[in-house]
Amino acid sequence: MRAASLGRRAGEGAIDRITPNRWLWGAGVGVAVLALAAVIVALTVNRGVDALDPDTPEGVVQRYLQAIAGGEYEDAYGFLSDEAQADCAADGFIESLDRRGYYREIRFSARLTDVRMRGDSATVRVRIEERYERGGLAYAPLYEPRSGYVEPYRLDRTDAGWRLAEPGYPVWSCPSPPEPKPIREVEA
Repeated sequence: MRAASLGRRAGEGAIDRITPNRWLWGAGVGVAVLALAAVIVALTVNRGVDALDPDTPEGVVQRYLQAIAGGEYEDAYGFLSDEAQADCAADGFIESLDRRGYYREIRFSARLTDVRMRGDSATVRVRIEERYERGGLAYAPLYEPRSGYVEPYRLDRTDAGWRLAEPGYPVWSCPSPPEPKPIREVEA
């Protein structure tokens, strides 16, 4: 029988040491990979929306919806034509948008589908996708948690540019301005 050797050959059973340079090198590569992944996610998830020409009907609809999404209701109201504003009081317009938030939070996205122009009138069709949420969680007690449909926006060319002939989504009903009361004459 051979006697067992008490010595070890190099590399047999010995634990290779990780030098500090190897560890730092590996950590640096790991950080670089995570940074690259974060950049890729940021570029794909938070893609900016291309701004349409504000002097076109589709640009007006885009800015109108962006104003509503941003809570800038007075700005959104400014995109209505004079006739639409005469039929829809500013206070009623803003109240109808504020009221929607009391019973549900709606997150929406909009995508242009079609633009048709006839002289000084235009119809812009937009695909609206809604998601009902409360506290960041999807909910819809009486509805599907998501819905989608095509919403037409009618616009007229005015001296001030293209303006919405009626509010459209998300303002389906807007209280009319109050009728002025006749002034009673008082005899002195």
